[in-house]
Amino acid sequence: MQAQELKSSFTRRYVIAISLIAFLSTGAFYFLHLGLKTSDSTALIVNMSGKQRMLSQRVASLSQQYYSHIYGDEKNIPLELIQTDLLMAIDEMGRANTALSSGKLKEGIEVRLSPAIREIYYGESDLKKRVEGYLQRAKRLSQVPSQEESAALLREIILISNPLLQDLNTAVLQYQKEGESNLSAVKQLETLVWIVT
Repeated sequence: MQAQELKSSFTRRYVIAISLIAFLSTGAFYFLHLGLKTSDSTALIVNMSGKQRMLSQRVASLSQQYYSHIYGDEKNIPLELIQTDLLMAIDEMGRANTALSSGKLKEGIEVRLSPAIREIYYGESDLKKRVEGYLQRAKRLSQVPSQEESAALLREIILISNPLLQDLNTAVLQYQKEGESNLSAVKQLETLVWIVT
């Protein structure tokens, strides 16, 4: 009888131990998967925000080239090519602005905007709306309004360009900081699961 109880107790402990190891191994797998997913979305969001920063300067440069080609003596590059490049840069920057300000980066990848990022896009600096205004001016310039209106639009684009670049850079740095922090937290959880296992 005592041998039977001992065997039953031993079996119970063995099943509990195996179940615990299976549970912790599953937890380790989950945290590894979470770490990889966080790494992917962090890389995508930092890349996208960095590209948006670059596109802001490309829009300013192409706007100047476009104006110079029409009203100045800068005729080295065909006007159609400058206009096509300008419209493509405007479109790409607009899509990046929509994705970054909503957290819907692309199909299947969505991130929650942190309070700091939400403040950058919708708070006092109102980056989302400022980018939209910037792109509307560049698009209007590409439609060849009068020389007077074109000159006014170009002045506004140039005036807006540098402060906008600084705020876009602030967003890039914030995304990078948050991504590094998320990865660090996942690594700590992985270490904890390993120690418990």
